[in-house]
Amino acid sequence: MLIFYKNYDTKKKLLIVVPYRNRQNHLNEFIPYITNTVRSQRIENKIVVVEQSPEKFFNRGLLSNIGFNLYQKECDYICIHDVDIIGENFDYSYEPIVTHLSARWKNGDYKEFYARCLGGVTLFPKEDFIKINGFSNEYWGWGAEDDDLRLRCDVMYVKVQRKQGRFFSLPHDTMQSKDRPQKSPGYMENLRKLNKFIQQNHEKRLQTLKNDGLNNVKNYYSVMQIIEETNYTFIKTQI
Repeated sequence: MLIFYKNYDTKKKLLIVVPYRNRQNHLNEFIPYITNTVRSQRIENKIVVVEQSPEKFFNRGLLSNIGFNLYQKECDYICIHDVDIIGENFDYSYEPIVTHLSARWKNGDYKEFYARCLGGVTLFPKEDFIKINGFSNEYWGWGAEDDDLRLRCDVMYVKVQRKQGRFFSLPHDTMQSKDRPQKSPGYMENLRKLNKFIQQNHEKRLQTLKNDGLNNVKNYYSVMQIIEETNYTFIKTQI
C-alpha cells in the first residue's frame, strides 16, 4: 500500500460521513481502513455511517446531508465517503478548498474520472458545504447527485481542486441493486432534474439551490436509532 504524507493540520477535526445501505461486508472492510488511516495521519475525527430505511430508492445526497446536519458542530471539515472505496495512496488532511480525492480508481490502468466528477470521496471545508447548501435531497437511486453537487459549487463560486490519490472499489455485483440505473425507474428522472438545473440562468439556479439542501433536510427524515460502535457512530434513519 502506497501512502504519501505531509505536515498534517492536527487542529482541524474531520467528520467522515458514509451513506449506507445493505453493504455489511464492505463496512467490515471500510471501518478498519479509514480508522487506521486517519489515526496514522494524526487527524482528529468522527466517523458517522448513515443508514437509509429500505422503502425508497437509495439517496446518497440526502444521507450525506443528514450526517452533516446531525454532527456539523463537531467538525471543521467533512469527507463524504462511499463505503465501497479503499485508498491506496491517500491524504485526508484538511484542505481550504473543496477537494476531490478519488479521481483515480483501480480499473486496469487507474484511468482518471471526468474532470467535473465529485463522486466517491470528496473533502469540503465546513463553510463551503454550508455555502452550497449541501447536496440536493431529491436524487433517488443511482446517479447525477454528484454532478448536481459540482454545479452547486459553480453557482456559489466555490473553488474545486483534485488530488491524484489512488483508490480501488471493493467487489460487488452492481447489477443486483435496484438502485442502479439498469434497475431504477428513477434514473432518467435524476437526469431530467440535473439537465433542468444546468439549463437555468444564474438567478434561477440560485433559487433552486436555496430551495433544496441542508436548509430543509429535516423535513425528509427521522432518526430511529443511534448506535455508538467502537470506532464509529451508526445512525438508522427513516426516510
